[in-house]
Amino acid sequence: MFRRILLVASALALTVAAGNAETLKADARSGRTTRVGGHFVYNITNCQASIVPNLKVARQPAHGTVTIRKARMRVGTGHRCAGLAVTGSEVHYTAKRGYHGADTFSIKFRYMPQPWSARTTVVTKKYEITVH
Repeated sequence: MFRRILLVASALALTVAAGNAETLKADARSGRTTRVGGHFVYNITNCQASIVPNLKVARQPAHGTVTIRKARMRVGTGHRCAGLAVTGSEVHYTAKRGYHGADTFSIKFRYMPQPWSARTTVVTKKYEITVH
């Protein structure tokens, strides 16, 4: 009986926490590649850079393409670690030439907020793009 409880407790410790769903809006020009977002992870207690998020396109756009590139970025103003340089992943969107209107896509990535924990956080970001 004790073994079963221990196995269940171990399985629960490895659960994935879904969260951080957010919608981001951006403008893009038809036929041109536009940086529409960037994502990075850092420790807010000591301002140290963490892993580079491995972004995946969860839902492709209907009227364009998404590319993900590694890039150096800085934590923005208004944060405890403002100005910290980190390597992250940029999201670039290219609308089909001649297309004008709305497009949407989603990206996902996973990370461990605390290195000592087996709990993984899944971040989902939906992008709403207005193509001019």
